[in-house]
Amino acid sequence: MKIAVYSIALNEAQFARRWAESCAEADLRLVADTGSTDSTVGDLTALGVHVQAIRVAPWRFDHARSRNLDLIPQDIDVCIALDMDEVLLPGWRQALERAWTATTNRARYTYHWALKDGKPISTFMGDKIHARHTHRWRYPAHECLVIKDGLIEIAAQCPDLVIEHHPDQTKSRSSYLELLRTGAQELPGDARMAHYFGRELMFVGQFDAAIAELKRHLSLPAATWYVERGQSMLYIARCLRDLQRVDEATTWFVHAGIEAWNATGRGWRDPWCELAQMLYARGDYAGGLWASFRATSIPAACPGMHANAAAHGAWPHDIASICAWHLGAKKLASEQLELAISHAPDDQRLIGNRKWMDAGPATS
Repeated sequence: MKIAVYSIALNEAQFARRWAESCAEADLRLVADTGSTDSTVGDLTALGVHVQAIRVAPWRFDHARSRNLDLIPQDIDVCIALDMDEVLLPGWRQALERAWTATTNRARYTYHWALKDGKPISTFMGDKIHARHTHRWRYPAHECLVIKDGLIEIAAQCPDLVIEHHPDQTKSRSSYLELLRTGAQELPGDARMAHYFGRELMFVGQFDAAIAELKRHLSLPAATWYVERGQSMLYIARCLRDLQRVDEATTWFVHAGIEAWNATGRGWRDPWCELAQMLYARGDYAGGLWASFRATSIPAACPGMHANAAAHGAWPHDIASICAWHLGAKKLASEQLELAISHAPDDQRLIGNRKWMDAGPATS
């Protein structure tokens, strides 16, 4: 099996060596450079990576990715789209070869989106590994692979293959809003574009517009995937929270919390944790305690959800502890605090809360 790892690049010198070394076992490493002015091209070339300059105007990520893919030789069997700020963890090739069969044309793998203190902030199944001739890129931004017309996608599950994302927080993403607006206008019935456009409006603080677009997403006949639906509901709740429309936000946090359950019979902690945080901040300690317990009653996130690692750590127990303390349930508060500390034993604030509770007065 011949494997190619491919990427687009623009001034990525800081990531060049890490990227190239992580995928060194590939039969081909190919980067399409879109106009770097730093040492990206020279650094990658020196590391044995094939680099070719391309120009995409007007800029769209799907067009750039497609140009990149077109450069891959026809005899390659499997392609891995690996961004320059991502890395393949050791053992990736063996894991892929074990999972890939003669009929496979796509693979799903473990994806860690950003890390904090060496631990992933969010983990979900990625899907940017595909057969050379079966898929194409679509959408101006937040582009994704779609199966070509007339073909049927056959995906292999490859959880032992892990890709980590180490995002460059200094890089501007100011173009995303207009690219997503373009995508939503080009494809008004497309659920993915409506979802991502609404999310981007939220990111830039256009909360009323975000709410309208996210509700439009939920109304589309094509909006059937519980993952995007649940996340759109969560984003609506966040917008309403930031607009100080707390009662409406509460309703939408609950909607988000039950969407995945209704679809899969398994829950999702994130909306309940965010609801607990909001209610606690407003002094609604009974509500905060209830929402915290809704979160901790869920042992693991349902498949596909972009679960915040903190929701499965100290966060819900921490809120439950403080809320219980304010409600006078000191034994419960202490129990929840110890659970929080078990997840974050070096957290000085939690340790301080333990001393405070042992001393007697209510915490804040």
